[in-house]
Amino acid sequence: MIEFPLRVATPKKHIEIKNREEFLHNYDHIFTPAVKAKIADEASSRCLFANWQGFMVGDGEVWFREVRPGTFRLVTVNVEADFSVGEPSQNAAQHQ
Repeated sequence: MIEFPLRVATPKKHIEIKNREEFLHNYDHIFTPAVKAKIADEASSRCLFANWQGFMVGDGEVWFREVRPGTFRLVTVNVEADFSVGEPSQNAAQHQ
């Protein structure tokens, strides 16, 4: 359900997560407790904002868009803390 490269915006920079392995390796930095709370918030799920860029959850923490007719994918996550993208290791498959 993710469109790669996934754009992740932190307070100081924009990061591109290139593939599934890189996403899994950096999952805890991307889906922080604050981001998860906005996704789970009942008010966020009942009232989505939409514009030419796609659909927004919460206060812009998560954006998704239609990539093909009837297919929606996560395209951007805005997080509250900076982080550096770590390289996926051989152990990334263990987090699946």
